[in-house]
Amino acid sequence: MRLHENQLKLIRHLTRFNLLDYPGCLHLLDTERTGDQVALSYAFRPLTKNKYLTKRKDGSVSILAKGRRLFPDVKPLISVGGGEQSVQRVMEVSRMAMLMKEHSIPAVAEVPKSSEPVFIPSACWRSIAPGILSTT
Repeated sequence: MRLHENQLKLIRHLTRFNLLDYPGCLHLLDTERTGDQVALSYAFRPLTKNKYLTKRKDGSVSILAKGRRLFPDVKPLISVGGGEQSVQRVMEVSRMAMLMKEHSIPAVAEVPKSSEPVFIPSACWRSIAPGILSTT
């Protein structure tokens, strides 16, 4: 299957953040800002049908091994625990990263040398500065 640029963008995002809510996925697919939910759902459907992504019962969308193989050099910035709270937290971080990327603020795992603004998920801060337990 030949994937479109917007589909690859969604898969790459999920490679880095593991989960995103379904409306967030449609938002990422809407590169032309049409807002046509039906057309966007048709762009999303082949990704689940061809086992790149899976739509979970809790409303989240996660990446499968086939989707991860498309971006072998991309490492996840955040991991998902088994609990409902962990899933919700990861989806919130993922959605925030998506929205910040739209405004040219990339998500990174390290403090950059430049003074450009970046989004560093809290899980990454723990490895950057071991004493930090919360970035709130």
